[in-house]
Amino acid sequence: MARFHAMQQRTADSLAGTLREETRAPAGDPRPELVAGQLVQFSISLFRATTIAVSRG
Repeated sequence: MARFHAMQQRTADSLAGTLREETRAPAGDPRPELVAGQLVQFSISLFRATTIAVSRG
């Protein structure tokens, strides 16, 4: 599970950097990290829901 969490964190960090660059957000602006974290958590939730639905048939 720790490996999965580390992968999620790397994904969020990478996405936050891209969002900061694309939106030209200033260095102290927390919004790119916030949005990146929300998107990563949404994708995790979607993956889990899909996995449960498929496993139940």
